[in-house]
Amino acid sequence: MRRRTLAVVLAVVSGGAVLAACGTEEPSTGAGTDVAHAEYASGGSGGDDALLSGTARVADGCLVVEENDSGTVYTPVFPEDADLPAEGDQVSLPGGAHDEWPEFASSNGCESGPFWVVAAEG
Repeated sequence: MRRRTLAVVLAVVSGGAVLAACGTEEPSTGAGTDVAHAEYASGGSGGDDALLSGTARVADGCLVVEENDSGTVYTPVFPEDADLPAEGDQVSLPGGAHDEWPEFASSNGCESGPFWVVAAEG
């Protein structure tokens, strides 16, 4: 009985410390520079005209989007000056899917496909 009580006390104390630590962080307003993401230097507007609708997530330190309908996880490749979504944001990204890494882009360590090249605004 003594072991069980000690285990419960440790679990409660540990859980409280974790909750206290989580409560002190400010909410994110975007992925910013804290999350690695793939990007490209946009030279204009246009591009593929499909739409990826899903939830922004962080996987292996990289920004990804899980598609709502299929659950497919894409590594989005953003124009270099794009505003990035925060983890958990619902997104709709114009662009197109690519199975192979787009050679014109910088991976920043985010090289797991499939990829979604986000169309530049224009």
